[in-house]
Amino acid sequence: MRREQLHINNGFSLVEILVSISIFLIFVISTNNVFHNVSIKSHNTANRERASILAEEGVEAIKNIRNADFANLIDGTYGLSTSGNIWSLSGSSDVTNIFKRVLVISTINDNQKKIVVTVSWPDEVSATNSLTLSTYLTNWRAILNTGVGLTVNKSVINHGGTSTASDFAPYKVDGTVISLGVANSFPEGSHTVTESSNTNYTQTFSGDCDASGVVNLVTNTVATCLITNEEKPSKLVVNKVVINHGGNKVAGDFSLLVDTNPVTSGVVNTFNSGIHSVSEIPNSAYMGTIGGDCASNGSVTLSPGTTKTCTITNEEIVYVPTITSPTVASITGTTAILGANVTSLGVPNSITRGTCYGTTPNPTTNCVAEGGTTTGVFTQNRTGLIPGTLYYYRGYATNATGTGYSPDGTFTTLGGACVTTGIIPTNYDNSASTSAVVAKPTGVVQNDIMFAYIMHNNATDRLNTIPAGWIQIGRHKNGNSNQALYYKIAGANEPASYTFGLSANSRFAITINAYRGCFNIINPIDTISNVEYVVNNTTYRAASMTLPSAYSTIIIFPSVNTSGSKTFAAPLTQGGGWVQDYANGNSSSQFSRNAYSKMMTSSGATGVIDSIGTAASTGKHAFAVGLKPL
Repeated sequence: MRREQLHINNGFSLVEILVSISIFLIFVISTNNVFHNVSIKSHNTANRERASILAEEGVEAIKNIRNADFANLIDGTYGLSTSGNIWSLSGSSDVTNIFKRVLVISTINDNQKKIVVTVSWPDEVSATNSLTLSTYLTNWRAILNTGVGLTVNKSVINHGGTSTASDFAPYKVDGTVISLGVANSFPEGSHTVTESSNTNYTQTFSGDCDASGVVNLVTNTVATCLITNEEKPSKLVVNKVVINHGGNKVAGDFSLLVDTNPVTSGVVNTFNSGIHSVSEIPNSAYMGTIGGDCASNGSVTLSPGTTKTCTITNEEIVYVPTITSPTVASITGTTAILGANVTSLGVPNSITRGTCYGTTPNPTTNCVAEGGTTTGVFTQNRTGLIPGTLYYYRGYATNATGTGYSPDGTFTTLGGACVTTGIIPTNYDNSASTSAVVAKPTGVVQNDIMFAYIMHNNATDRLNTIPAGWIQIGRHKNGNSNQALYYKIAGANEPASYTFGLSANSRFAITINAYRGCFNIINPIDTISNVEYVVNNTTYRAASMTLPSAYSTIIIFPSVNTSGSKTFAAPLTQGGGWVQDYANGNSSSQFSRNAYSKMMTSSGATGVIDSIGTAASTGKHAFAVGLKPL
């Protein structure tokens, strides 16, 4: 029998050996990294400790420099050096091995400095590390917070008053009462100076105090705060009025005086408070009176901070009586109550007064005395008038020197053939304008009614300036054309012209015409038509109107906005008989406009009023106005 031999292999395979070696190498490398990182961190910690020592050394060094002389601490950036165990500032930094040290000195106040020490170095972890220490150093040789002096002084400026410094006590610093003019000791820092005030005085702070009375005290200094109380100035305006009755004097012809000192009319002058005397150099032809805040003798008392006005009126001495404001009331077919106002008797002062009337302006016929002999308003019943007649009238007053008359007034008696008379108009036309000055129609007198028919182009209504006293009847925009109608009852003293204006440049046209007689001057407008008519034809239409009573006058104002000068035909409606009061076809403004009027002898509806023109256009319009009867 064959015996098999048993073999036993006690060795390792190659793979097993390689795995074992790899594990061993990883262990060795990891262990080495751990020891390396620990070494780096240990090294950096040592660097930071060294940097801290250098920073603390810098603080101690700067203290030694301070102890030698506080003046050595000059603001700036420094390094440190030592010689013979004595530290000194050197350059802008110092270096020890890898460490750079920088000291920065800055001033807090005269006896205090701020010190900042920074040490920087490189390491393996980051490019640069730094460590900073800061401290404050004081001048221990200086005496701090003692000996700071503050003196408060007072001055008082009077302008007629009698106040003194003691009238404004108490004086306080931080709310504590102090003595005036005495040096007081306070800690350094901010303090507030105050005192009581007086409404008649203006208080100001100056010196070492600011405008609010705040002063900042610094060690070893003496500060002074000055409080000034000045009496508020008294102001006086002297105005001069000159009333001429045929003369030509102006305010500058009369020299004004205040306490014998010349002043100018209307100028604000400053004076001391108290009593002052206002006067002027007299003129024998004028009678001067003083009023306003002045007594009749020119005396005025001025108080601090106030403004007073003194008015001196010099009125020319009138020898002929003056009379104004004609009035009329209770008009019938044959009677009316006329009146006026006598404002001056003249010289001599014995008068007779009454009224005159006639059928032409400035009547001197039918003058009858009323019986009164004094100034003031009077009325007088006049009889024997003719029905349906337009009259001019005025008041008069007569003394031994002569006769004075009031302005004219007008009225129309009732009944008969009531007539409204048109007056030749005035016109303004401009192709590009922002304002228009239009003359008053020639011959207009008191109680006439005037109409201003205004047109301008642009999609926006630009009419924004209307003269005083004009009353709007209507305003309307038709496409690119704007129309407006205004009226005014003429007064006794109408201006020679009227200025109308636009907010921006536009084509601009105005006609002013007037009517006299046969209407109610107190409430003259009866009916208004202000409706656009946009059909593209030649008709200019005013809407239906209803008259409440007979004897009204209807006035139609047709217009067209189109190139060239256009004309109109009188309306044929209401039986015809329309009177053309004006025709203005103007090519420069492209606004053609007319006015037609007609008496209506019965009340009721008028229906529409049509006028025919020469332009077929939608840019047209027609206002219609009814004048109320007497």
